[in-house]
Amino acid sequence: MSWILRMKLKYVAFSVLLLFFVVLGYIGFFFFDDADEEHHYRTSDEKNVGEVVEDIPDMEEEGNFYEGREDRLSELDDGSYHDFEVDRVAAPVINSIQHAEKEELPFLLWWTPFTGDQAKIKQCWEGKCLFSQNQSLYDHPLTKAFFFYGTDFHEDKVPLPRKAHHEWALLHEESPKNQPLFFYEDTLGLFNHTSTFKQQSSYPISTQYVKSEKYILNPLKYSVHEKDEFKLKHGLAPVVFIQSGCNPPSDRDSYVQELMKHIKIDSYGKCLHNKDLPKEYQSATTMHNKGFIEFLQKYKFMISFENAICDDYMTEKIFRTLNVGAVPIYKGAPNIQEWLPNSHSAIVVDDFKSPKELADFILHLDTHPKEYEKYLEYKRSGITNSKLNKTLQERQWGVDTVYKMSFITGFECHVCDQIHRNKKRVAEGLKPIEHKANIEHYGCPAPKKYDLPPINGAEDWERETWLWEYNDAAKRSAILKEKVLSSLKV
Repeated sequence: MSWILRMKLKYVAFSVLLLFFVVLGYIGFFFFDDADEEHHYRTSDEKNVGEVVEDIPDMEEEGNFYEGREDRLSELDDGSYHDFEVDRVAAPVINSIQHAEKEELPFLLWWTPFTGDQAKIKQCWEGKCLFSQNQSLYDHPLTKAFFFYGTDFHEDKVPLPRKAHHEWALLHEESPKNQPLFFYEDTLGLFNHTSTFKQQSSYPISTQYVKSEKYILNPLKYSVHEKDEFKLKHGLAPVVFIQSGCNPPSDRDSYVQELMKHIKIDSYGKCLHNKDLPKEYQSATTMHNKGFIEFLQKYKFMISFENAICDDYMTEKIFRTLNVGAVPIYKGAPNIQEWLPNSHSAIVVDDFKSPKELADFILHLDTHPKEYEKYLEYKRSGITNSKLNKTLQERQWGVDTVYKMSFITGFECHVCDQIHRNKKRVAEGLKPIEHKANIEHYGCPAPKKYDLPPINGAEDWERETWLWEYNDAAKRSAILKEKVLSSLKV
């Protein structure tokens, strides 16, 4: 068997396994949508989870994967293959630590186990670095930086004492509800490099839920007239709500409950449930299939409330709604207009004085087709938001694709490159550049409840929990800062 054929067979097997895990990631996207915001990039930095199964890259559509690429694929010690341009993995892959020591490469450790790499050398743009999650390398003289995944960050499990040449890097794409320590400067100021949804972070990943421009511009499945017919024929409400992460910090359930008093809303999730899905879609295993997506496409409006409020914190809730061709009723990132396809593509809750006023506006659009269609004009005119276009075109990383590196690899190389740049500056007799994060790299406002009646079926203390955690984290953050600074060693 030729080397090329053997390589292709192994890569096919690897791709099938990858596809299996990606499909698993889709299951429960709608019924367990808040759960999927946690740890959905955990198992491997090649597995960027997308939105629905129809958006998984099609190898045949994108051309022959192997054509002109054979000499760029390297076999790793686990028997899989990596593309140098995508994964940045560089030879050798056996005895990598010894090789890195010989070349005096910087060691960068994942202190919170994340990528699964025990010792992997990656070729970044300024030089090579060794990446590992082996904590026994803490004292190694070549260890220069520690990576932390935000949700798994614990103040009692940080690498101390902190040496003067040790840099800390934070990857946290998750909701502010996951780790309240990052509300505060005392914690964020301990990091040198960050990769978060905030555009002010060192390596911003604000568009992590947007696969491509094509994903947003997905053609409309049904016309407004057809949607109105579905509403009459099947007894559909004009608005659909599907959430199973109830009582989050954004207090969305109390607002939606009040909105329901003024307009009919079909709620299929666990939160404010008032309607069952068609029998064929009641299993969580069907939540990603084409039929279920088409079912959602019959609705004119979709409630798209994030579970927490923070600039640039946008998830599948807004971008999935744009993809299926419903008009989003959005509450989340206060600066959402910076990221929408145009200035008239979502109904922003903050623009209305009350749920009643919002309901009246939705009902007006529901009965005035031409006014409604203006919110879908971007499907025909394209994305006119220059910032969104520029960001999608210029980002190094990709989403749900094997043709671009993940943002995890991108952030790893960002930190590696900063270390190499400073190494060169010192060699040239220059002062190294000091990198330090601040509150703008993640900090979000305190959770806030609506002044609305209690949520049916929920205890009010559940809504209070988030503010309690927020206040408690202020004390914990101050203690952490003092502990780290007092441990500093030259």
